[in-house]
Amino acid sequence: MSMSKSEYVEKLEKLRREITEVAASLTCEDLEKPASFDVCRSIRLLLYRMCTHDLDHAQQIAITREPFRRWLNEAELIVSRAAVSRGNLYATLIGLSDSQLYEHPIPGQWSIAEILDHVVAADERRLREFRLVIQKRETRGNQPKV
Repeated sequence: MSMSKSEYVEKLEKLRREITEVAASLTCEDLEKPASFDVCRSIRLLLYRMCTHDLDHAQQIAITREPFRRWLNEAELIVSRAAVSRGNLYATLIGLSDSQLYEHPIPGQWSIAEILDHVVAADERRLREFRLVIQKRETRGNQPKV
């Protein structure tokens, strides 16, 4: 059975979350161990390959989609950049314990949890604003321009 784009994204995100949780607990000694995966000699190289694999295939998808003559519009381009920056945000959380989120290691500065609460609140405001704009457009009967 064929999967939809959203099903692929959901599956990829779920796998990456699981991989991140497991891989973040590897020790330096674990990284030296041989990998059974054909193209990687060690667990370390397998981890490094994970870093480049998505980039390789993102480029392959970009080339493959070119004949469709379906390029990103401005909003889609901005959203794609936001997805990259969100990945960078997630990366800063790797290896932190839940209790560390609430600590204040720098006096007078927000905790990591407070920063994340701020990001969540900003995303919730953006989502409401985006939905409102679309709702108003649809109410007026205007079709989106692509």
